[in-house]
Amino acid sequence: IISFSLADDTLGIFEPAQKNSGIVEGKFLERRKYKNKHNKDNFITPSDLAIGGDVVINSYSFHILSADEYTEGYLKEHMFD
Repeated sequence: IISFSLADDTLGIFEPAQKNSGIVEGKFLERRKYKNKHNKDNFITPSDLAIGGDVVINSYSFHILSADEYTEGYLKEHMFD
């Protein structure tokens, strides 16, 4: 789960609990600002987290599968191509 804070442009990543998965649950990356290596090392913004898109954070690649209803509405309203 990628959690992005609009107030200060920080994000944190958490691994949800899944029984018998062998993956450790909990905090994956500390909440802070991270640079986007694919965007001239600018800090990650909401436009970098488009649903269906990919983002690299601290050399880890993430594919954004979905978002909650509020986030989907926000992205539709504020994304510029």
